[in-house]
Amino acid sequence: MGITDITVQGTAAVPTAAVVSTGDLNDEQWESVYVATTGDVTALANTYGEWLINDGTGDVQVDDYDLAVPADLALGQTWMVEGPLTYAYNAFELRAMV
Repeated sequence: MGITDITVQGTAAVPTAAVVSTGDLNDEQWESVYVATTGDVTALANTYGEWLINDGTGDVQVDDYDLAVPADLALGQTWMVEGPLTYAYNAFELRAMV
């Protein structure tokens, strides 16, 4: 059974992402917050589509839950990632949307 009805509740814009360093994102205070960070790729995607970026303050895990792993992902590349921060399987994960 698919979606049969959608009701628009409002037209407010999506909030601006909080810009946070990669190392600081490994903290519960940012869980469920829409955040943005920039860092260099330190680990390529594993079999679950999880990869790491680091801006010099510590790694943060990026998850492909909402956006596929970039096909051109390479170690050392700099990526800006934006989306909600979640917690699953003992790790904070940035659910990449941008």
